[in-house]
Amino acid sequence: MKFTKTFPLLLSAAGAIGGSAALAEDMKLPSPEEQEVMAPNEDELIAGIQEVVLQRMRDTYPGDKTMKRDAHPKTHGLAEAKLVVEPHLPAEFRQGIFANGGEYDAVVRFSSSSQMVTPDVVQQPQGMAIKVLGVEGPKILEGFEDATTQDFVMINHPTFFVKDLDSYLTLFQAQVGEPEELKKWAEEHPDSVQTIGAMIAEESYNPAGIQYWSQTPYKFGDRVAKYTLRPQSGASNERPDVMLLTYQREYLVDTLKEGEVRYEFLIQLQKDVEKQPLENPMVEWMVEDTQPIRVATLIIPQQDISPEENLKVAEDMSFSVWHSLEEHRPLGAVNRARRPIYKAGAEQRREANGVEDMSEPTEVPNVNGEDG
Repeated sequence: MKFTKTFPLLLSAAGAIGGSAALAEDMKLPSPEEQEVMAPNEDELIAGIQEVVLQRMRDTYPGDKTMKRDAHPKTHGLAEAKLVVEPHLPAEFRQGIFANGGEYDAVVRFSSSSQMVTPDVVQQPQGMAIKVLGVEGPKILEGFEDATTQDFVMINHPTFFVKDLDSYLTLFQAQVGEPEELKKWAEEHPDSVQTIGAMIAEESYNPAGIQYWSQTPYKFGDRVAKYTLRPQSGASNERPDVMLLTYQREYLVDTLKEGEVRYEFLIQLQKDVEKQPLENPMVEWMVEDTQPIRVATLIIPQQDISPEENLKVAEDMSFSVWHSLEEHRPLGAVNRARRPIYKAGAEQRREANGVEDMSEPTEVPNVNGEDG
């Protein structure tokens, strides 16, 4: 095996390796499967969200216009990377791709989260998606069981902005409805409005210089976990003197031309089902309750991602939390909704854009536009 209408519109309407073996009380936690609770009408809610998402994509990108993702449509850059797993982890952290020390090839996509492609001067949450290559073992997503990729999808805020699928669907419906509907939704969901405001307020100038979180929980062997990528070296997040329409891409390009960037890949294990609930992604897992432990280092080497071909390669790729080993299975209602919605969105986008190859990559794609 080789290891190698948007959030602003809504608002306007309204470490280092450490620790010891798991504590005894951790071992008494219910299993991930026991903690998942499906709403009686969950399938109906997911179908409703999917219908809105697919229709919005068709309305936003009609005719021969290149169809982009419904979420995170704007790419800042796609970079080659290495994921280097720590060689001497405590037993409870040796799970899935982190079971053995080693090095994987990977690619990383940096993006903005607004449902519309907007200038970078419009403050909005930022995303990082990692596709790890050379990962053996059956994958969960239907049609991709034999793929050798494992995806991790993150955003630069620790919590999600709705607590359940009913809130998610009604938000989507309000966004495409009359302004009064969005205002009513905001009045009924003040916690969500506060979270969205905090997400937008995050100071994120250089995509390579900020921290990212999974927001939603995942299996980690037989435990429940969240993960975060924390900048370690090589990138600044200082506010630039000049902020042009695509300044974040320019900042990212310049950063990677100057040298490598490193992140700590940190895991938080669930220790208390009340403090770290599985089914409510609006609850932050506080570090004083569950210390983040470094399981790997993500290294983005010095490279030139400035060619336009870089953006084209990113556009033709898909990232899904369900491109995953069972050991890292996505958990909770938001993730269960992502399974069919991401797949349907990727299929619609590829059909609209005439992309025939839907297979997952088996080697690092050419991200700099050079021959060979």
